[in-house]
Amino acid sequence: MWLTVLRRPGSAFARRPLLLATVTAVASISPLFLVGAQAVQIGSELGLSPASLGRAVALFFGLTALSSATLGRAVQHWGARRSLVATMVGSTIALVSAALSQSVVHLALSMAVGGLANGAVHPSTNLLLVSNGDAPLGTSLGVKQAAPTVASLFAGLAVPVVALTVGWRWSFVTAAVVSLFLVYAVRMAPAPAGHETAGLSGRRATSIDGRLLLVVAVVSGCGGAAGNSLGTFLVDYGVRAVGLAEAAAGLAFALASVAGFTGRVAAGWLMDHTSRPGPLPLAGGLLLAGAVGHVLIGTGAPAGYVVGSLVAYGLGWAWPSLLHYAVVVGSPGGAARATGVLMTGFATGACLGPLVLGQLAHGLGYAAIWLVAAGSSALAGAALCVALRLRRSP
Repeated sequence: MWLTVLRRPGSAFARRPLLLATVTAVASISPLFLVGAQAVQIGSELGLSPASLGRAVALFFGLTALSSATLGRAVQHWGARRSLVATMVGSTIALVSAALSQSVVHLALSMAVGGLANGAVHPSTNLLLVSNGDAPLGTSLGVKQAAPTVASLFAGLAVPVVALTVGWRWSFVTAAVVSLFLVYAVRMAPAPAGHETAGLSGRRATSIDGRLLLVVAVVSGCGGAAGNSLGTFLVDYGVRAVGLAEAAAGLAFALASVAGFTGRVAAGWLMDHTSRPGPLPLAGGLLLAGAVGHVLIGTGAPAGYVVGSLVAYGLGWAWPSLLHYAVVVGSPGGAARATGVLMTGFATGACLGPLVLGQLAHGLGYAAIWLVAAGSSALAGAALCVALRLRRSP
């Protein structure tokens, strides 16, 4: 009976492309977060060290970076629904492979497959949302871009609920079942009723030509390198350097994650209700605010750590919604292709950032990484603002 629900015209998946886009975005990133959240349990069985974990994360984002531009062009040709089916098949394969892993190498290869599938999810979901003229595009993109915070929440809950009761492998099995269900759900969902530009009616934004798209992609990479440092190092830094209890550091991280979710949704909502200052200038300002948050974290003071975490997450990690909105609205007829280029930049930063910052932490101490992350965020924000100013100049 539950399968027939998907066929009804009034079903949630039929009525709400946003729900489908968000759930598939959560599923595509779930292999990465499940490995990170269950690193202790996986490590005790497979010998997963922090260095091996870092390489697995880098491999996931590395394959996303290498595949996004090419897959964005393919999605533009195939359409959103067919592309999402292929994406969920890839995620299912990655999750099943991870559940069956017998070595760190096997697990890393599973992450590579997951990263490859992840390269198509944002071009596909952005194309789906922009083809839906019945929902506010900015808010829809904001909610969809908040998917990583939802995935990290579920991955964290998987530790006490699944990993510590029946074993870590069953977390991957459960996620694989959900991903496989989404293959069917996407196939049963009706094709978008409108043209690709249906969601762009009445919207004005800076036209994204090839040069500006490359600038935005590089900015996304620098911002992604800084932002991913939060999820990678924030809790460990709070315990080791700031002197917080593990529970307190975890609570601060949870509060910061809620701020990040709220910031991304609010940034998207703002695009539906005002045309000024526009997505790109606002993204530049948020990146500069994020730099301030990273500096506060780096002070090592408990108050600076908490306030800086909220600022860095709530403001400095809210810009992805705006950049996705900018490239979608500024590239009518080419949303998936432009998103693929954007994600190439972001995933490159997400891949290299934690690796470089981890080496800095080892050599120069934890405080140094927050200064470098602040510099990366500030450079991204300033570069975006300067590029926009030069573009307006005669």
